Amino acid sequence: MRRLVRLVASLALIAAGCSDRPPDSPALAVYGIAGSVNSESGAGLAGVVLDLTGASAASTTSSSSGAYAFSGLVDGDYTVTPSLAGYAFSPERFDLRVNGGDVTASAFTCSAVWFGVASGTTRPLRSAWGSGANDVWAVGDAGTILHWDGTAWSSVTNPLSGTARLWEVWGSGASDVWAVSSSGTILRWDGSAWSSAPSGTTNQVLSVWGSGADDVWAVGTSGTVQHWNGSAWSSVASGTTSILASVWGSQSSDVWAVGMSGTVLHWNGSAWSSVASGTTNDLSAVWGSGASTVWAVGNAGTILRWDGSAWSSVASGTQNDLSAVWGSGADGSGLWAAGNFGTILHWDGSTWSSVASGTTSHIIDVWGSQASGVWAVGDHGVVLRRPDVP
Repeated sequence: MRRLVRLVASLALIAAGCSDRPPDSPALAVYGIAGSVNSESGAGLAGVVLDLTGASAASTTSSSSGAYAFSGLVDGDYTVTPSLAGYAFSPERFDLRVNGGDVTASAFTCSAVWFGVASGTTRPLRSAWGSGANDVWAVGDAGTILHWDGTAWSSVTNPLSGTARLWEVWGSGASDVWAVSSSGTILRWDGSAWSSAPSGTTNQVLSVWGSGADDVWAVGTSGTVQHWNGSAWSSVASGTTSILASVWGSQSSDVWAVGMSGTVLHWNGSAWSSVASGTTNDLSAVWGSGASTVWAVGNAGTILRWDGSAWSSVASGTQNDLSAVWGSGADGSGLWAAGNFGTILHWDGSTWSSVASGTTSHIIDVWGSQASGVWAVGDHGVVLRRPDVP
């Protein structure tokens, strides 16, 4: 009977929000863990997910300054692990112990890495270009046209019938984009739809570049050179019958075209002329950061550099065929080359070195911007991305 009375009394205390613990018992002490995620330059990286495991579990995201914090933690052992697509972290995690006080963790250091992005196609993609982070185009075989809106790739209707291969895409802006094809047809995006523009040739057109909306060059097989003046395409004498695979310029009076058997042509504003390249290897791509710094890449790991007066060979460290070159920054720190077997090379201002791509597929083109990072596209619908690091 006494036991029943005590039980009823205890239940009444619980119902009243009381307990048998003495009223002067201390509250359980809790503490915090704080830290930051920084790039190699020391700048904070936002948007990193930090997972906490151990004595308790939680998750948070780094702020615009790279800072993060966990609170309300009891004494015990914990692990903090960072993650964000496109980044590797050093160290991979921190093991920490909370023991009677707050803990400040050392900073994680992040570096950008290449990672795959679903394209929605298995067809080869041969070129990429964009006007910004939310407006990137990729084109390829069987008339494939894809668009990146900042979140995902989607297919866009191509007005060409049949299976014409689209070799390259380039634009002067979001509502003025060109794509060239194996049928000689040239497509134009006006901001709402793609349409065909008479090119003046039936030869394959392999590459397109311009200094502006009314000055666009397209090159291709049999020495084909076409020019857009803002209203129509017309043929321009190139002085060669070699295949021209790529075109790029620093301005309207300084344009380069490269192609088979080491062919290099230069436009000075009035005529195209041949320039000695120093190689007989096929050249696949040309890009530069200015009139006195131009790069060309090609078969068997060929890399050439123009210094304003002559072309010279630069060691690439690979014998794989290279099909793409693109960069950013006058110091050359953002320069990339890519090619067969998933090859990606990076120029650090003095040396080319290999970088892991995560694929063995042929990478056909590389393009990027400060806002969107760097994109690479290739065989089997492969799309890779490397984020821009603050």
